Amino acid sequence: MIGVNLFGASDPRHWGSLGIAMLTLFQILTLEGWVDIQRTSLEVTPWAWTFYVSFVLIAVFVVVNLFIAVVLNNLERARHETVEAPSPGA
Repeated sequence: MIGVNLFGASDPRHWGSLGIAMLTLFQILTLEGWVDIQRTSLEVTPWAWTFYVSFVLIAVFVVVNLFIAVVLNNLERARHETVEAPSPGA
């Protein structure tokens, strides 16, 4: 909603509605073409870089932490299954 309010009037292609803004945020999250989107906003608002850089830092941090949590959870589950499995000679 912040992106729609800040950049909706100047860049309706990326921030024109809430649905389009969510797609734009997903595109920025994947780090695919976010510099071009930022460049369009910077032409109108010179401080727009703060929005983009803070979103990229926070979003990438969250996604990386989720990925690490899934990997650690699966490693822990595999370790418990290995420890609890009966030995073949028993």
